[in-house]
Amino acid sequence: MVFIKKYLILSILLTLFCGLGWAQIRDLPILSSEFWFFAENSPVFGNIERNRATQEEEATNRIKDLLDEAVFVYSGMIYGFSFSYTPSDLRRGVGEEFSIVPTSTIRFGDPAMRVRGTRRDDTRTFVRLEYRCEERHLAWLNFWNSSAFPVIGGSGTSFANIGAESRIEAIEQAVKESVRSYMRRRVHNKPRTITGSFVFAEPPVIRYAAGLYTASVRIKVDIVDVEAYRFF
Repeated sequence: MVFIKKYLILSILLTLFCGLGWAQIRDLPILSSEFWFFAENSPVFGNIERNRATQEEEATNRIKDLLDEAVFVYSGMIYGFSFSYTPSDLRRGVGEEFSIVPTSTIRFGDPAMRVRGTRRDDTRTFVRLEYRCEERHLAWLNFWNSSAFPVIGGSGTSFANIGAESRIEAIEQAVKESVRSYMRRRVHNKPRTITGSFVFAEPPVIRYAAGLYTASVRIKVDIVDVEAYRFF
């Protein structure tokens, strides 16, 4: 009975945050991936007695975090990000820096986002979300579909804290490692900065173990500029 009630709450929350159907079906690309969050007794959230109101509030926050991650991923598959990477250089006293900026984002609550199903295991709830692209997205998708952009990959980690931020941090670290590994094979002298843009070639995969999120990514990258040091 408790199990059924939790699924009912999950279904209601998902209905509030995103649509369960489309008014019109068109022959356009559909992005699909499974996102997940921990159950109440997970290593991240801990085993703490909670009253009913607190449980419902936490369930709402988990759904919002899951949808924040979905918006981040699907925006990154359509519009992509610009990035700037400064490799560390101990001889010059330069620390490593990496930042990404979204080119554009799909809006939270976009009716093109659809719930396709949910499932559970012993510790996690999985939600399959689809995003139906529209004609306005085709220019972006066609641009990045070019074979001129290499597909590269890597993995990154972050401490597993509550919220979508730590999972997104793991994804960003994976992107940084992808760029770092790719450019090390092509630039012999350590550059000052590397700038460019990228999109996710497929949804990132996130795993959990020993208090860490590990994200694996495959991205299409466009290196715009490699700035060299003028002096030692």
